[in-house]
Amino acid sequence: MSSQDQRFELDCQQLLVAAPRIARIKQLNLPLSSELRSLKPRPHRTNQSTVTMATEEAWTQLSGHAGNFQSGSRPGRVMKRLCQAEADCLQALASDPRLRDFAPAFYGIRRSPSDDSDSGVGAEFVEMQDLLAEFQAPVSLMDCKIGCRTYLEDELAMARRDAKPRPDMYRRIVETDPDATTPEQRAAGAVTKLDYMLWRERLSSTSSLAFRIDGLKRGDPDGSVAPPPFDDFKRLRRREDILAMLAYFVDGVQAGGVARAYLERLRRLREALTQSEFFPKHELIGSSLLFVHDRAGRASVWMIDFGKTRPSPSRLSHTAEWSEGNHEDGYLTGLDNIIHLFQQLVNACA
Repeated sequence: MSSQDQRFELDCQQLLVAAPRIARIKQLNLPLSSELRSLKPRPHRTNQSTVTMATEEAWTQLSGHAGNFQSGSRPGRVMKRLCQAEADCLQALASDPRLRDFAPAFYGIRRSPSDDSDSGVGAEFVEMQDLLAEFQAPVSLMDCKIGCRTYLEDELAMARRDAKPRPDMYRRIVETDPDATTPEQRAAGAVTKLDYMLWRERLSSTSSLAFRIDGLKRGDPDGSVAPPPFDDFKRLRRREDILAMLAYFVDGVQAGGVARAYLERLRRLREALTQSEFFPKHELIGSSLLFVHDRAGRASVWMIDFGKTRPSPSRLSHTAEWSEGNHEDGYLTGLDNIIHLFQQLVNACA
């Protein structure tokens, strides 16, 4: 094990250390690594003032890009900066009787009343359902990127043609994992964009489980918003450590009920996907499942982020192994792995 991996193992141990109800989580007898289970809890932070998350702020927590979201034209709606491919996808999903309840409702394309700092004119936004509107603040949010890859085949082909050495991408790799580069790359002090793209997929659970946790915020029962104790999500690879993060996410006064609600919703989604006409005809790359629950025990999951969703030239199984040219995305494989993990949580909470 490299020194970088050892440091990562130590960081992963903090997942349960920081949980305010660690003793109860450990009693669930989850199949976590021995290092995680041997740790003692540290005192929970003092109670913070209640944080009310505005709609734009809550969405931005996971998107990471301020300005991508604005309040909608009326309550219960939110506006996201326009991506035409996503707008087309949302419109198509709204017409799919199987999937319309699992994606944000589409209300059209709107121009922002405020000026865009880049263009000097009102920017265009997609207006859609605010999925957080019916939940009590502070909400708990988790974004899981679904699929065995996060790049389109066109992006892969473009990266293959671009053989320019990239010292900046080399630095990103060695800052995260110094042992991931080859002797030739170390001698050059650079990698190609293709090298970087393939490394990034291998780093997380995307390549092994066909999904990865991309962002997480937990609203605690005391009214505070708790940032995750470990947020280097791109380094989460082991199934047991992802399970620990999920246990941390649902931990609360109604953890078992929340986990069951998520599991039931995920199972209904899978059934709907297999009956949908839209799903086998589209390649979903970089799409996410948004998990939302609140301290009242309400919980739900939606499909979001369709900027890289494309019509496929052939029908897809979403379970077959991807090879360049077949457009398979591993969506159902990732969903099945998430379902299995939530089943483990539900069993542990029973």
